[in-house]
Amino acid sequence: MPPEEELCRKLGVSRGPVRQALGRLVQDGIIVRDRRRGTRVVRGIRSHGLILVSPYRAIEVAGLTPTITILAREIRPVPRAVAARWKQGGRSIRQPRQAVFFERVFNANGEPVAHACSWLPADRFIGLATADLTGAPLLDILAQEYEVVITRLEETMELTTMSARNAELLGVHPGSPCLAVTLCQWAGDQPVEYAEFWLTPAKSRFLITGLLALENNFRSDPAKQAATAEDPHGRPTTHATR
Repeated sequence: MPPEEELCRKLGVSRGPVRQALGRLVQDGIIVRDRRRGTRVVRGIRSHGLILVSPYRAIEVAGLTPTITILAREIRPVPRAVAARWKQGGRSIRQPRQAVFFERVFNANGEPVAHACSWLPADRFIGLATADLTGAPLLDILAQEYEVVITRLEETMELTTMSARNAELLGVHPGSPCLAVTLCQWAGDQPVEYAEFWLTPAKSRFLITGLLALENNFRSDPAKQAATAEDPHGRPTTHATR
């Protein structure tokens, strides 16, 4: 991309609005900034179906107020199941042994709508265990602090029943319907996050409304569409923030 000075001259604006706009594009994963290589557009990721990658943003776009309750965060060994998923999706020779673990509840207007557990490589995200994760989507923090751009994700969904733990956290009865979502994300060949979500179908309408709004916003934004491309195998990919 052109330097800030050239953008200011072409757009006829001061440097402040340009920097603000570029910062937002970094948060959205549309561009990445590097002192040596400059600012460049990265391959965007387009939504292909309903993908639950951003409860916080989806709640926000649905017109509700998102809040996050942190239940646990610590450094712990990477579980075998998580390590296996990361290894399947990336070609990185060195697999992480320690993970930053987060357990969170996402609330919409104070109502709990999703319970989530996340694992991220501890050696890549140094300091993340003590970061404030209550006021912004996780991938916004990763983009700003660690210059992470998600290039691939895999997701599975399953309709099951609520465990006693999930039922207590989400304010429903044990054994009631539960939408279980597993999400795995990579930046290039490097694993970024493995996450598990549990939602009640009745309450997940808030997230679905927000996700559909996010998709419509993407489709109507020429700048974001211009930054979107297919991967080398012709598969559409999707960038999202959580």
